[in-house]
Amino acid sequence: EVKINDTRGTEVYRETMKTNANGTYSGELTLGEEPPLGTYELTTSIPDGVTHYASFKVEEYKKPEYKVEVIPDKEQYANGDLIAATIKADYYFGSPVANAQVDYYIFRGRYWRPWWYGTEYAWYYEDEASDEESNSYRAEMLESNTGYLDANGQFELTYQTEKGEQNVDYYYRIEARVVDASRRQIIGAKQVVVTRGLFMLSSYTNKYVYSPGDEVALTLKAEDFKNNPISTKVTVEVYAREWRSGYGWESRTKTHGETVNTDATGKATVKFKTSEGGYYYITATSVDTRGNKI
Repeated sequence: EVKINDTRGTEVYRETMKTNANGTYSGELTLGEEPPLGTYELTTSIPDGVTHYASFKVEEYKKPEYKVEVIPDKEQYANGDLIAATIKADYYFGSPVANAQVDYYIFRGRYWRPWWYGTEYAWYYEDEASDEESNSYRAEMLESNTGYLDANGQFELTYQTEKGEQNVDYYYRIEARVVDASRRQIIGAKQVVVTRGLFMLSSYTNKYVYSPGDEVALTLKAEDFKNNPISTKVTVEVYAREWRSGYGWESRTKTHGETVNTDATGKATVKFKTSEGGYYYITATSVDTRGNKI
């Protein structure tokens, strides 16, 4: 039995349902023109005597009178770059939200480039993927500050990213909260990527499992963060590895080394033969025009 009570405790829905083959059920509740606002409680009682509780909120919708945008000077940066962005607020009828207070926050989190970027499967995923939908889950807040929009409804901010030697990529999310004269708050945000270098390397082998003596064909791919191919020099090293209990993976000996250049499509192929059974570890290293090791 499924029951819903509104925020006043009044029962607004009761229905006996049967779960499907997956053990789930679904139903609908149509709200009135002016329903009580607040938290509604959903109660599910099953024959074994166990009752489960859930809740949802009903809130008044107010059409926003203005919009807030965060506009960075670039979409992608390298470690050590200065991020410059403009916070812009405009009423929908065209005028700027002049002299309004803006609270802004800068978050940073680890960034992993989706595996499907630049592949034949991109069309399937890209419609559902959006940087604007990303939040600051597992991100650290680097800065919070308050300022005021100018007469044109704009505020300029900068943030200096760390140069460092960290072999990781990050996303930086800039969130702006603007409050106009009517005390309405509207939030705008933008996420940019700050990477260890100006391009990335990826690699894959022609198989996952080989026999001793088999030839391994390793394909390398160099491209920037807009999927443009990069012609560059790449150094490849192959090591035999073994697992030692209590110590973890250990690289034993270097079995192959080679330097190649990626072509106009950003690709290069390295071939080598396995000498014995076990695990092999492959590194591919390059350097961008700024001297960043990738």
